Amino acid sequence: MSETEVIRHQVAICGAVFDREGELAVGIPVTVMEASGGASRRTTTRNDGVYYFLDLPDGNYVVTASWRGAEARQPAVVSRNDQGDIAIAETDLRMAGSQ
Repeated sequence: MSETEVIRHQVAICGAVFDREGELAVGIPVTVMEASGGASRRTTTRNDGVYYFLDLPDGNYVVTASWRGAEARQPAVVSRNDQGDIAIAETDLRMAGSQ
């Protein structure tokens, strides 16, 4: 019998992106960057307008969504409890600007 390694991923930052009319926005690029200007990751909103980033290290981040001149930006903090579980930073983004 072979051993199976269990890999456990944790959502660190998640939320939804809303367009200027308040509707959930599908297929929108979302970027998370360390607030200090360090590393960044990118994803795209799913069919339900939701995005998420997994397994981020503790720290301060800026989450940005932008599409056709509209942009939304919010700060987010990732931290862990005593058991090492991430306290999920729920960050909804509301687009503003031109389209």
